[in-house]
Amino acid sequence: MTRLTRLLTLAAGSALTATMLFFWVTPSDTRANWLTWFGIGIVGFSAIILALSAHRVLGTWRGLSVVLGLHLAAQGWLQWQWDLWSSSLVFVRNLNVVAGLIIIETFVALTISIALLLIFRDASVMAMAIAWVSYPLILVGMMQRYTSFAALSYIPEREGIALALPLCFLPLLFSAGLLAFGAHLLILIGKEIFARTV
Repeated sequence: MTRLTRLLTLAAGSALTATMLFFWVTPSDTRANWLTWFGIGIVGFSAIILALSAHRVLGTWRGLSVVLGLHLAAQGWLQWQWDLWSSSLVFVRNLNVVAGLIIIETFVALTISIALLLIFRDASVMAMAIAWVSYPLILVGMMQRYTSFAALSYIPEREGIALALPLCFLPLLFSAGLLAFGAHLLILIGKEIFARTV
């Protein structure tokens, strides 16, 4: 790791920590909307820098599993402690805000981890298979629960947060897997043609 990379990683980690602390100790009614979105932007940008600096770890199945575990743990906290939103104590209520920021951060890291696996581990077929099997099952489950497409417009926020990962990530898995599969196939064809001409 070069000195510049270390400095960027330190700056991103410091910015992420400071932003998380700010959201934890600040009452939501005292934060302007632009400040909230600015903080979310800092969290996302810092997550990108930290994920890229840890590319060797995130480019493995173990790294992906750890980040996915953190994401699911934050999702589980929100579902388990949803009533904390009504707490009169700022530090207690804002624990849910911190969990939400962790969800955003880990979602960014998951996206980068999948991209690294697709590029360097040739995980395209597995990615497409997971998306191909899982997405229809989720849609069937959603239609059984909400009965119509019109009802999907009125999904409670609590359930919408839980559905965000599969509904966003599985189409990304399939699309990225398809692109990676095509790229690997073109590379193999190119190598075969080049080998024959030589």
